[in-house]
Amino acid sequence: MAGIEGITDADRESYFKKYSVLNLIENIPDNQKRAVRWYIDCGDDDFLYEGNSLAHIAMRKKRYLMNSASTTVATHGPYWRTALPTVLDSYR
Repeated sequence: MAGIEGITDADRESYFKKYSVLNLIENIPDNQKRAVRWYIDCGDDDFLYEGNSLAHIAMRKKRYLMNSASTTVATHGPYWRTALPTVLDSYR
């Protein structure tokens, strides 16, 4: 069945699988997974909390280099203006 602009459900599913962060985490070659140090920071009331938690779990299982933080405050513009220096300092 064709959806918006002629995109089929199969096309949409294929695209999602190809670019899903969980798929990317699972399939990145071991020699590349440490090329970036990741910092995950997500408020527990953030609408992205569940997805970020799943990504964090997957990355820990694959032994990515990363730091993480969880906060009870909303992670929006004002929060990031104060939190970003902390994130950057964690990698010095």
